[in-house]
Amino acid sequence: MSWCDRYGSNQACKGKTRSALPAQTVQEQATLSPVSQNQGFTFINYNFVVPIDSDASISNFWFTVDEKDGSTPTTYKNGGDGYPVLQDQLLFVPTLSSNKLVQNSSFVTRDEHLVARGGGGPTTGLVNQYTFVAAVGVRDGSNPSRVYLDALDVALSGFNSTLNVTMDLQLNSSITSLQGYSFYTVVLQDVGYQLTIDIHSVLNNGTVYTEDFKQTTLLDNTPYVAPTNVTSSDSSNSSSSSMRVANVFAM
Repeated sequence: MSWCDRYGSNQACKGKTRSALPAQTVQEQATLSPVSQNQGFTFINYNFVVPIDSDASISNFWFTVDEKDGSTPTTYKNGGDGYPVLQDQLLFVPTLSSNKLVQNSSFVTRDEHLVARGGGGPTTGLVNQYTFVAAVGVRDGSNPSRVYLDALDVALSGFNSTLNVTMDLQLNSSITSLQGYSFYTVVLQDVGYQLTIDIHSVLNNGTVYTEDFKQTTLLDNTPYVAPTNVTSSDSSNSSSSSMRVANVFAM
């Protein structure tokens, strides 16, 4: 994987281009999906974990595939401009987030945010109740007037209601600032199985930064994969890269 800096003297690959090898390679099984199983296809999953200096950040990325069979390596640049990282002002941080499961035989979902579908009543009986702590990093200096999330879960027991709620996050001074980011948290409860969140940071000038459709399955149980080394090479064409990267910050 290769990428361009967002800031500094190497912005947009004007001087140097960054690159790294995969941190982990996983051979997927053909049973991953009915299509791959029926067609007999298997896929190799290449996982990239790279440390990003927040002073330089990242603007876009692309991939080069070398089959090591004597053929010319193929570069994938999303049609030429790379795959963009739309913003670096707001990050979801799964490893600082958490969830806790409590089986509660007397729990009744009467929360005002649980909206019944089809006239269904409240869910009763033995249910899995999750308490989530969502943590996000906000870039220092942006000084947001509001940081909030939209939470959605449609996979509640019995499928007779949904969780659809908006909640504000607060600056959490118990989490030490890191790499130019301060951390905001919020606690929410859910009795469903597929909670996703959209996070937003609103600045005083009205600018809104968003990271959407973030899954919460693993969170603090996210498997740790050590980042790989980054190499820097002279850019072959300083004007060729409006390339930008997205969502690969290692924190």
